[in-house]
Order: sequence, then C-alpha cells, then structure tokens
Amino acid sequence: MTLGLVFNVQSFAVHDGPGIRTLAFLKGCPLRCPWCANPESQEFRPEPALILDRCLGLNKCGMCRSACGYGAIGGDDYPVLNRDLCQVCSDFVCRDSCPAEAFLVYGKWLTPNEVMATVLKESVFFQRGGGGLTVSGGEPLSQPDFLLELLALAKKNRLNAALETAGVGSYAVLRRAADFLGTLFYDVKIVDDFKSQRVLGQASAGVLDNLRRLASEKPNLKIIVRVPLVPKVNDDPSAARDLGRFLAKVPNLTWELLPYHRFGEPKYAALNRPNPMGTATLEPLALARFQEEVNAAKALAS
Repeated sequence: MTLGLVFNVQSFAVHDGPGIRTLAFLKGCPLRCPWCANPESQEFRPEPALILDRCLGLNKCGMCRSACGYGAIGGDDYPVLNRDLCQVCSDFVCRDSCPAEAFLVYGKWLTPNEVMATVLKESVFFQRGGGGLTVSGGEPLSQPDFLLELLALAKKNRLNAALETAGVGSYAVLRRAADFLGTLFYDVKIVDDFKSQRVLGQASAGVLDNLRRLASEKPNLKIIVRVPLVPKVNDDPSAARDLGRFLAKVPNLTWELLPYHRFGEPKYAALNRPNPMGTATLEPLALARFQEEVNAAKALAS
C-alpha cells in the first residue's frame, strides 16, 4: 500500500488551475528557498507546531508536558519543544492533550484513495469551469509513487488534474505525470546555475532541462511558468535577462510573476524557525519593471 505524506488538503481553490479545485499539498522538499511561504512543507516527516498566542501557559495548564512521554517539552512560562526528541514521536499526544488547541501537527501519512475520497466530496463543484484536483507541495516529485497513483486515480474518476512543481526530481517521473495533466505549473525561481546553487541549495541546470524536454515532448500540454519575484534575490535586471533568454528558447510556454509576500511569517514562529527574509518587502514598481525587462530580453533573443 502506497503512503504519501500530506500536510494539507484545501477545498475551493481558484488560482491553481481552471475552475474550482481541491489542492493536495505533499510534504517534503529538497529546496530551501529563503522566501518559502510554507515552511511546514519542507521536512520529509510529520512535525509539531506551537501557536503561542493560543497557549494557556505551563503554569496554568501544562497538560502537554504531562502527556509527553519523551521529555520533549521544556520551558518555564510557555512550552519549548526539543525537536530532536519530537522526531522519535509518532502519536503527538501534545496536540491531543492541549485544551486550547495550541499544538498542530504538519503532515499525515495517507493513501491515494484517502486523499481522493476527500477530493470527490467536492466533485459537484468541479462540473462547471473544468475544476478538479491540483497536486502541490513541498515538491510533489519527491514522492513519485504516491504522486503517480494519485494522478491515475484522478484520471479514473474523470477529474481534471494539475500539478505544481519546481521540477526538482526525475524527468521520467515528470514525464509520466504529464500524461495525466491538463495543466502544469512549473516554478522557475532562478535561471543562473551558480546563483541557484548558492541561494536554493540546488543548481538550476537540471530543472530547466526537465522543462525544455517536457515542452518539446508534450507540445499540447498547457505549461505555465511561475516566477516568484523576491526582493534582493531575483528582482534585478540580470535575472530578468536570464529569464527572458530562457523563455525565448522554449516553445509552448506562458509565464506569470508571483509577487513576494510575508504570509508565511506566523508559520516560521509556530515552527520556532527564523524567517530568512526578515522584513524584506518588494518595491511597488518591481513587478512591472521586471516584466518589461523579461519581455525585452525575450524579444531580443527570439
């Protein structure tokens, strides 16, 4: 029985494919993008999170510490998790014992059939507008067997399927997944190979080659390149020129910019991780300027 690590199944999404969709978010990603708005998607394991604003405090409550059998909860006024000890826990009684619901657990092992059962509950909303299932992450290619089985189930149930990926994984898996898709959202974060390795921990060459090959072999697949525009990371003219030249050489692509935002900040706090981006913000005219620079470079390279 194939199991996949899923951290969220979200209903009534309208920005990740045609129509009204259900999004299945697979947990685990080999990248460490500093601007990641879903830090709970990164680790390849379930992990607890603590929302301190909800917590009653150890002096008034302390039920989580009493329930934990691993001694993983320290602190004086409020809980402090020893996350090394949390890694050996599988039942997360801290969550179940908390009367204030201050503890969350990101990630649950599910079968493709269990995810599909949730998706099909919303199928009445898919009929108009060609809605369906979108698989996102994390990086879905990191769970290839689960991904392919889930997409095959979508096809069996006559659901429109979409995939959002950064292309970090086997081309063979990406190519097989494409056979089930109506739309592919492909994140291109940094084109320059050296800079990608330095910022993301992953060179861009393989990611871009996967995209080139797929666009050539699947000319009828709708591929939308998504580019997150991030201050002081890829919002400069050099990055725009690199992207424009790349897009000029790959047929059958459309592309869109995603402006940097800070919606993920509370999640970093809940996971007790520093936010790598700090208080960075995107300049008001950055999107329009970057798009003009990409289009100019693309026109010159065509």
